[in-house]
Amino acid sequence: MIYLFGNWKMYLDLEESVTLVTELCNVKLPTHEYVTLGIFPNPLAFVSVRSVFKGSTFFLGAQNVGWTSKGAYTGSISAELYKNAGATYALVGHSERRSLYKETSIQVAHKVNLRTHNLSPNEIKKNID
Repeated sequence: MIYLFGNWKMYLDLEESVTLVTELCNVKLPTHEYVTLGIFPNPLAFVSVRSVFKGSTFFLGAQNVGWTSKGAYTGSISAELYKNAGATYALVGHSERRSLYKETSIQVAHKVNLRTHNLSPNEIKKNID
């Protein structure tokens, strides 16, 4: 399987995200059973992007997930919440999260173990150094 993912990080605001997704949906891309296309918009644009992508060949993913399912973790979004919102993939253990936010291998492992919320091991892309 070949994964072609676009991680938008913090570069696009809501309007720019919707504009880009609309343009992507108008491009006739060849499809192949071994190629998966995915977009990882920022959390504030996620639902709007999902609405535009509905019925397209693109999958949506979370740029990051919290390491617990529920709880008093201000600002965190769990894998379960993302899955319920339409995410198929999640970036976990990204080198930026590890270097800038000092995420440890143990924290990354907790996130990977959240696959019990239907984000299977193949759907959680990890970049563990």
